[in-house]
Amino acid sequence: MPGATASSSNCSSPDGNTFPRLVDALADIGLDGLPDGDRIFHGDLHPLNVLADGDGWSVIDWSGAHVGAAAADVASSVLTIGYRGLHDGPKAEGLHQLRIHAAESYLRHYATLRPGVLDDLRRWTTAIGTLLLEREPETPFADDLRRRWIDP
Repeated sequence: MPGATASSSNCSSPDGNTFPRLVDALADIGLDGLPDGDRIFHGDLHPLNVLADGDGWSVIDWSGAHVGAAAADVASSVLTIGYRGLHDGPKAEGLHQLRIHAAESYLRHYATLRPGVLDDLRRWTTAIGTLLLEREPETPFADDLRRRWIDP
């Protein structure tokens, strides 16, 4: 996000608004005890929210932005890529497997760039995956999500 800044005490957008803290928002809905952080949390970062912009890239759709742990955004991206927006149908299984492969590739690459960030990944995939299934109970491949990311 061009112009956005983050520190342990403040995370603000270019217009000066302060993003809410992710751990506070999750505690408000009963998800307590998750690690805090000082990074910008997009919350819906996936390939369709990343646009080519001249010589670089721009990330769009910051409506769910918070400040939080980097591992939270990685977990959110992995689960979004792997499970959100899928519909049942004859090609669903193949598409799901392709998206799981993409999510796992993203995770492996991220781990080579920032290995320490992923220390809390399982806690975040459990919390965000559980929240996803509560909010979208008809999520296709919910059993796979539980088996891979929530309760392996």
